[in-house]
Amino acid sequence: MKSTDSVDLDSIAEMSNNSNYAKLLGLKVIEVSEGKARISMKIKEEILNPSNSPHGGAILSLADHTCGTAAMTLGPCVGGQFSVNFLASPNVNEDLVAEAGVIHNGRRTRIIEVEVRNCNGKLVAKGTAVGIVLE
Repeated sequence: MKSTDSVDLDSIAEMSNNSNYAKLLGLKVIEVSEGKARISMKIKEEILNPSNSPHGGAILSLADHTCGTAAMTLGPCVGGQFSVNFLASPNVNEDLVAEAGVIHNGRRTRIIEVEVRNCNGKLVAKGTAVGIVLE
C-alpha cells in the first residue's frame, strides 16, 4: 500500500480493519489503493437468516464497508446513499470478496461502484454508493 499526497493508505486500511462492526462481521482488508478497495468476509453460520441463507444485510455491509473504504482513500466523506442488487446466494464457510472503485470524485460527492464475488468468481451482489465529501 502506498500513500497519496493527502491520505495515508495504510491508516485507511488499519481504520477499516479495526472498526468494531468490521470485526463483528469478520471483514478483512485485502488491498487499498487510491480510489479503490478490496475486502473479504467469510460467510459464518452467525450471519444466516431464518431461511438458512446468508443475510442480505451482512452482504450489503461488506459492500458498503468496501465502498466507504475506497471513498476514504480520496479524503474524508460519509455515506449518502447506497443501492445494491443481490444476484446469487453464497454458501456457509465461503469467502466473499468485495471490490469497490470510485468512478466520480467531485467537490461535493463521490460515486463508488462495488461488486461482491464468491471464491469461484461468481457475482453475488453489485451496488452503487454515493459519498458526501466532507470539507
